[in-house]
Amino acid sequence: MTYNWDNLPASLALDNPLWRYALAAWRSPEVEHACLELQARHWCVSHILIAAWLGTQDRHYEGEAESVRQWREQITGILRAARKQIPRQQPALSPFRKQLASAELEAERVELALAYESLKRPGKTDSNGPAQPDLTRNNLLTVSPTPNFDLDTERLVDALVRHLPQDSFNGADTP
Repeated sequence: MTYNWDNLPASLALDNPLWRYALAAWRSPEVEHACLELQARHWCVSHILIAAWLGTQDRHYEGEAESVRQWREQITGILRAARKQIPRQQPALSPFRKQLASAELEAERVELALAYESLKRPGKTDSNGPAQPDLTRNNLLTVSPTPNFDLDTERLVDALVRHLPQDSFNGADTP
């Protein structure tokens, strides 16, 4: 199955508040560590970042658009799988592995731009509901690949809630 290019918007804002949020989150070593550990447990890092960003806007995570899912499965995921196949300990292949990592990052950027585009539609807000950290935690639990998890996973989720940026990085282009 190939990507349905009809799902790609005519104009796509690669530099958007969700992308800026993701970059700020990734600057935190605690967030990077927790995300990579959760990814090893089959969590999707883009889901984590989207869920957390929505929490900064008092919005619930309500799932993802089909275009985002398709892009991740057919573009980002394939680049990630190819990069992971190349051994780190092969110096001759290091430049190629780095190029794949760069392409993977750009694919993730497009994935988040597609997500941001889909989130421009109004979503369920909860300005009178739980405080931002609690809403972020609830959103993270929503994106968990399993309904139950161990204490170590719980510790990683707690670390995310503590260290994720609280700013939504929304300029004039708030969805």
